[in-house]
Amino acid sequence: MLPLTFKEFLHFKKLENTDPARHLSEYLEYGGFPSAVLQTNSQLKRDVLSGIYNSILLRDVAGRATIKNTEVLERIALYLLSNTGQLISINKIANTLRSSDLKVSNNTIENYLELLHNAFLYSKSSVINDFKQFYFEIQA
Repeated sequence: MLPLTFKEFLHFKKLENTDPARHLSEYLEYGGFPSAVLQTNSQLKRDVLSGIYNSILLRDVAGRATIKNTEVLERIALYLLSNTGQLISINKIANTLRSSDLKVSNNTIENYLELLHNAFLYSKSSVINDFKQFYFEIQA
């Protein structure tokens, strides 16, 4: 199941007859997960979104792939989140992780990126060249 689009968000909150621009910042900040949209408190929205994210990342992705040490997976996800809209490459991710004393192969990174993509946490926008550089989008 994908999050609500902005139009669906407005309908869900019964705001169709208001100026959409007034509600765009909320949608951009918190996304369109219905359980977060229903919350009225900002901290509760963040808590709900954090719970959804951790549930998907740790239970769905790590659990299905039987990843015992989730630190690398979590760091890759954080890297993607921190670099949304930037050109991403497996080598850039590997260098970032290695600079933090995490030993990980490029093949493992590629596999984890595929797992994150298959869980709909991130979408690969396009392949830029033969060096496997991508733009990733966040699904929220």
